[in-house]
Amino acid sequence: MRERITGLVLAGGQGRRLGGRDKGLVMLGGKPLVAHVIDRLAAQVDAVLINANRHPAQYAPLGHPVVEDLRDDFPGPLAGIDAGLSRTAHGLLAVVPCDGPFLPDTLVARLYAAMRAEQAEIAVARAGGELQPVFALVRAELRAALTRFMAGDDRRIAAWFRQHRLAVVDFDDESAFANLNTETDFAAAETRLAARRFARVLGIAGYSGSGKTTLLTRLLPVLRNAGLRVGVLKHAHHQFDIDYPGKDSYELRHAGACRVMVASSQRWALITERDTHEDPPLLEMLAALDAREVDFILVEGFRHEAFPKLEIHRPALGRPLLLADDQAVIALASDETLTLPRAMPQFRLDDIAAISQFILERAAASRANAGVFPP
Repeated sequence: MRERITGLVLAGGQGRRLGGRDKGLVMLGGKPLVAHVIDRLAAQVDAVLINANRHPAQYAPLGHPVVEDLRDDFPGPLAGIDAGLSRTAHGLLAVVPCDGPFLPDTLVARLYAAMRAEQAEIAVARAGGELQPVFALVRAELRAALTRFMAGDDRRIAAWFRQHRLAVVDFDDESAFANLNTETDFAAAETRLAARRFARVLGIAGYSGSGKTTLLTRLLPVLRNAGLRVGVLKHAHHQFDIDYPGKDSYELRHAGACRVMVASSQRWALITERDTHEDPPLLEMLAALDAREVDFILVEGFRHEAFPKLEIHRPALGRPLLLADDQAVIALASDETLTLPRAMPQFRLDDIAAISQFILERAAASRANAGVFPP
């Protein structure tokens, strides 16, 4: 049986390369950076602590105890580890930084296995030939040794590691240990999160009259025959109805029910009333789909949102290419061969076999890369 482990997220730094901003609280993908790290770490440990010094009250709503450094001079990650060791109720402390949102799902398990196998006191990750010292597993019994070390002039984490029995675990994916230190890093992480978030989603985008629905109805039988379970999300305009006066569901909804579910042995439908006049966000609608029931999702509409799209284009309509302004368009299907402003797959609109193969390959890649949905 595995020993119990407390996870510690180090968010006590000064964020100098971000203009002094509290890095853990910087928004990424709609939530604080530290929340992404907690999501990945919490599944691997028995409890989570957050080491934060400047804005502990803003970390508290994340639902985990916040511990501040026991020293007030920001002496670095060892001070955070010291604070974590002072609060852990378990014999092991798994340490990760708040700016590593892509940390491996197997990080703690692999560090623990190496620690046991080598009878080590500390296990640390290595990637790209470099130690990743703030991705480590530390025995709680080392706290006294750490306190003595911190009393000296050398507060480098690697120097303290070298004083103890150390197990080093190699990880192949160097990008899993990427730290976000600059605005450029955050922009790249946003792109990476979006790619992962929409790994199982492809938009069918185009102007009215381009043939989006026609293409979908031709693609779906081919994809189904290939064994792919496909969900479709279609954007409709204004006050569409799927039932009509006289039907029980219609009467119940117009009597005041905000949600009406109709169910039978073969299908069920949920009708939800929204009080806003704004279109719902794509992610909100994707989250309403049951990801367990589909392998891939095709979206018709929502072309103004940033997610991967196959553009349907007919030059005869006299409309510009969406891909000229939308970097999320990754492929084109048209009834004419066109010169494009950037390289991408281009299909004849009637080549259903080629377009289907393109979708099947994306679906296979999303499974291989553990694409998540919803985010």
